[in-house]
This record gives sequence, structure tokens and C-alpha cells, in this order.
Amino acid sequence: MDILRYFPEPPATLTLQALANRMSVGPAHWDEVLQQIHTLLDRGKLRVVDKKNYGRIYDHQSSAPQFLEVEGRLEIFEKGGACVLTDNGERYPLDPQSLKGALHRDRVRIQIERDRLGRTHIELLSIIDRETREFSGVWRSLPKRGAVIHPQDLRLPEQIAATSDLPVQDGDLVAARFMDFGDVKREPSAEVIRVFGHHLEGSDYVEAALYNLGLRLQFPQKVVQLAEQVRRDAPEKTRQLLKDKRRADLRHRAYLTIDPESARDFDDAVFAEEMHQGWRLSVAIADVSEFVEDGSPIDQEAEARGTSVYFPDRVLPMLPEALSNDLCSLRPDEPRLAMVADLYINFEGELQHVEICEAVIESHGRLTYDHVARMLGLRTPGDQPEILGDAKDEALRPVLQTLLNCTRALRHFRRHRGHLDLDLGEPQIQFDTDGHICNICPALRHEGHQMIEEAMIAANEAVALWFYERDYPCIYRTHPGPNDFSAFTLMRDLGRLGLPSETLSNPTAARFTKYLKRREGHPLYLIIARMILRTVGRATYTAQPLPHYGVGAEHYLHFTSPIRRYPDLMVHRLLKAHLRRQRTSPKNLEALAQACNGHERTAVEAERHIMEIYKALYAGSHKGEQREATVLSVWPQGLQLLVPELFIEGWMYFEDMPGDFWIYDDRTRSCQGERTHRSIETGDVIEAEILDVDLESGEIFFGPVEPDLKGRKRRRG
Repeated sequence: MDILRYFPEPPATLTLQALANRMSVGPAHWDEVLQQIHTLLDRGKLRVVDKKNYGRIYDHQSSAPQFLEVEGRLEIFEKGGACVLTDNGERYPLDPQSLKGALHRDRVRIQIERDRLGRTHIELLSIIDRETREFSGVWRSLPKRGAVIHPQDLRLPEQIAATSDLPVQDGDLVAARFMDFGDVKREPSAEVIRVFGHHLEGSDYVEAALYNLGLRLQFPQKVVQLAEQVRRDAPEKTRQLLKDKRRADLRHRAYLTIDPESARDFDDAVFAEEMHQGWRLSVAIADVSEFVEDGSPIDQEAEARGTSVYFPDRVLPMLPEALSNDLCSLRPDEPRLAMVADLYINFEGELQHVEICEAVIESHGRLTYDHVARMLGLRTPGDQPEILGDAKDEALRPVLQTLLNCTRALRHFRRHRGHLDLDLGEPQIQFDTDGHICNICPALRHEGHQMIEEAMIAANEAVALWFYERDYPCIYRTHPGPNDFSAFTLMRDLGRLGLPSETLSNPTAARFTKYLKRREGHPLYLIIARMILRTVGRATYTAQPLPHYGVGAEHYLHFTSPIRRYPDLMVHRLLKAHLRRQRTSPKNLEALAQACNGHERTAVEAERHIMEIYKALYAGSHKGEQREATVLSVWPQGLQLLVPELFIEGWMYFEDMPGDFWIYDDRTRSCQGERTHRSIETGDVIEAEILDVDLESGEIFFGPVEPDLKGRKRRRG
């Protein structure tokens, strides 16, 4: 087995995960692969960068071209160094001194040149797009230098020239916007747009962090004004479409929106009726594409954002509020433009046929998940439906019951076909009336949620099949599932926990679901679920009709949320173009899909970071308390812990465990005390004290309580 051929030409590197994505060998061979990697490192054929990126060393016999140009996202590391990450996972190292004014997250083009002696030179050719526009930092007034800001994000320049029209004092934490990104000869400059001051409250750390995430926090005024104009013109446009009979008039159907209590926009509505051989399930989605013209300022801003970003206490929408919360929100008793997919489902839950049309609908009711659960008796096993005494509710009950019967059949069919069902107990942050965190608890879920999820999944899959059968170009949602290396790693790690893993040698989605179902209530259930989640990887967008492992579908896409996902908006445009027999979009769909993947990664990272800060705020209110903590993983620097009772995670570093000298074992991912010989590994439960929190980074620090971990500091020398 020659694994060198799977590595790109130097100086590009790959992580083991990226290498695994390129190979196709069974788990039984991965010990051999890992052994070969170590052998090639010893022989000087491979090099390792940052302990996790592997790359070939130049071979004089290589037929690689002398010049190569690639595009990617610039990543600058806090501890020094930089690289360009391409869309296919290759990493090209860059000298931080040769960035020519490029900043962290910028989209750049580089040239790789290799001479006859094998020496490599990488040059940054151009900056394609700026992704870091705002940041937060500390304002300093320097006598000879003038005012500067020291960014909190250490991946940005150490200091940036600054001006301010707002009152600001030396040492204040501020948010700023780049006015000039600078270049080789000119340093960047920024203006202050917000002052947090010296004495910060918990919420200030959240607000400041938002400016460091590479997100667009405000809409350009031109976009806001245009959206308002579109909203004013919409009623007349709807009337004219109905008059000209250019849309199906489906206002008579009892469409319902079912959302959380706190929802402000309602972009999907459902209707179901029983037919002779099954059901007609109708999913109506707000027709955003009718109001967001391709190439308009609103469209350009939406494409640049790619997705809405959701935080515990707010949303950064993809579209201005005039569209997202008003015109494209399917409010009750108001005519709204929609794209409608009618799915004909047999009594076994299998899709028989799909019809798609442009329509005008009218929601007959705005319901919440909990309200639906009360009406249908879905809150707990054995729960009975309630008669709520409202005439409108009673009129809608038959539609809800039919919808429930249909989606139960859909779920049964998907379960039989095989899909991934992961219950990670997602945390929900609860705030008091003053906006302070009062609790973190698991988000409550019942069949009312599942009912809508099944309808949306069925619509997404049906529309994907519609495109595939007609061989029309589209943006699909794909999920390749676990590769052989990740499956092998999972089996090894489960074995270390004393859990059986033989059934996962061929890890289908159905087998993962069955494996987790059998371990409901197990003390390590959450750890097992997280390990499986890491194994299956992340779904992405592509222009290729590839399968979706998690859903268990051969073809899948996102049709149901054009109000908050740009790929869905493109799907609607392509649908309408084919329905109207017009030319399809000239856009490069694969390039657009990759750009949307990048926006999605940025959004996920941002959501995770803000959630970590909120958890740190909550942990700070419990500082000094002792709790049972589960070891999520063991690392060379210490233990990663989870306190299930509080839904918080953090670190207990070995330097804070002076009761012994702890030796890390990379092979078993465990540690052992030199004096006590006590071993600690994933899944162990220990007593821990909440020592401190870092609200800037969102880190939580634990200290030991047990004598073997606490003890006295070991004398050295």
C-alpha cells in the first residue's frame, strides 16, 4: 500500500482526516496506514507541521509543475505562523511577514514556485475578498504614535491606527471598523464605532466578541432602504399576480405555521389531507426569490452573508427585517407568495409523486410546538389531547391530526430505510427579565417538533429528486458519512471505554442509530453520541447530486429556508426558471456552493464561541462550587471536563493537579500519576471545583477536590 500518492505535491499538507477522505481501505488496514506514516516520517519522506498536518518532502524525480496558483482562506495562528486553507482541505504554509496586508479570514490567491533543487517559494498574489471588517480591542493614546487599538483577536496586527468621534479614554475596550486595510507600505487604520469602557459587565464581553467573528453585523443603508421599498410595493404586486392568474390560488387550504413561542418569522407552512392511497402533504415556503432580485444590492448582501446566524438572545439575519420578519413571513390571514411542494405519500410513508408550483397562500393559524403538543397529546408518553375550547383550534385539529399521521408514516419509512438519529440534549439558555442568564437546561423536544422536521426533510428530498430526475443543475446538500479512518478510530475509542464496537465495522446510519438506542440511559451516552457525531463529519453544499448519509437519502438539498440560507434561495430561483421555461442562472454553482460552505463554517464557529461565553458567564455565578464532572477527553495539557448538571465544559490542567506528576499516554489517550499510579481516562467521573472563567475566550477552569488530585505541589530538582 503506497500512501504517498494520496498526498498533494509539496508544500501542501493534509490532516489525517483529510487524508482519510482521499483513501478507500477498510478499518482493518488502518493500523498499517498509521505505521506507514510513522515509517515515512522516520525516512524523511513525510514531514509533520503543528503536530497534526502531514505533507510530502520534495522528491527530485517528481513531475510536479514549477508553478501552481491556488485560492483559499488565509488562516493566521495566535502563536505564530500562517497558512492558506483551500476548499479541498489542502494547507499551504505562508510566511507571516509576507502577507502584503492580508488579514485573518481573507480570501487570497497564492503562487507556489519550485526550483530545480526542490526549494519552494510561496507568494501571496492578491487579496480576493476581505472577511474581517470589524474587531474589538483596547484603545491606547501614545504620546508620539497617536491613538491605536490593540485588537483582542491576536491573529490581527498587534496595533492598528485609530480615530474616534466618540468619547473614549485610554484603556477603554472599544469596537472598531477598518477604514483602510493597508498594504506593504501603509499600515491599516480603523475608526471607533462603539465604546464599552473600563468596567465591563458580562453582557459587554458577548457584545465585544461579536465584532471578532468575521460577521456582518449591520446592513448597508442602501440595502435597508431598498428592502423597505420592496415591502411597500408588495401588496400591489400580489394583487396583480392573482388578477392575472399567474399563480395558483391556494388560499382556501388550511395551511398552518408551527414554530417556537419566540419565533418572529414564519417562513414555512404545512397542510395535509388524506387521500385514497395515502396523503397529500403540502409544504409552502415563503417565496423570497420574488422579492430579492438576482444581482440586486439585497441579493449581493445576502450572498456575502450566506446564512443567518443564531445566538441565544438574538439573530443576525441574512435578509433585512422588512423582508425576513414581515414580507416573507407567512403571517395568519394575510395573502403571501409561496413556493409550494405537494408531496403524495402512500400509507407506508414512501414518496410517490411531487408537484411544485408558484402560489398565493394564506396561513389559517400561527401555532407553537407546545400548543400543538397539547392539542394532540404529544408532551409525554400516554399524554392525552386537550380540548382547549377555542373554535378556531377545533377547526384546525383535523388538519393537525392528518399531518401527525402522515409524518409518523414518513418517520417509520426513514427509520426502516436507515438514518442517523442523534440526541445530544442541546442546551438552552434561559434569561431573566433583565437579560441575565438564570439557567441552562436541555431544550425540550417532543413529537410536535418531529412532525415539522419530517415534513421539511420530506420536502427537501422530494425537490432534490425533482431536479435529479430532470438532470437540472442545482445546489445539493451532501453528507459523505464516516470514512474508514474515522470509523476505525471510533471502534478503537469505544473499545477503550469497554464498549462493544464490532457492529460498527460497517457503520451505516441505521447501525449508529440502533447502537445509540440500545444505550439510552447509559452513563456514557452523551460521550458516545459526541464520538459518533465527530465520526460522521459535517454536511456540505455541492453542485453534485451526492447522497446524504445522515438523512439516509440518495439526493437531498435545502429548499425550506430561503429566508435564512442562500443555497435555498438559489434552489427557488432555479425551480422558477425551469417552471417558467427560462434560462437558468449563469452563476458557477459549484463555486457558489463552496462559498456557502465557508459562510456556514464561519457561522457555526461564531455560534459556538458566543455559546461558550454565555456558559462561562453562567459558570462564573457558580464559582467555588464542587460538582461531579465527567472526563470528556484527556490531552497532554490536562483533562477536558463536562458538568452534566450545569451543561458546562472546561479544563482541569495538570499544573492545577499538584497531588501527583501526571504522565500522558498518547496511545491510550489517558494519563497516569507517577506517585499514585492512578489512571484517568475518558468517561471517568471525578469531583471538581469551578475555579475561574475567562469571559473573553469563554474558557472555564476547574480545580481538583479529591486528595489524590489536589495534594501538595511536587518539589522539583
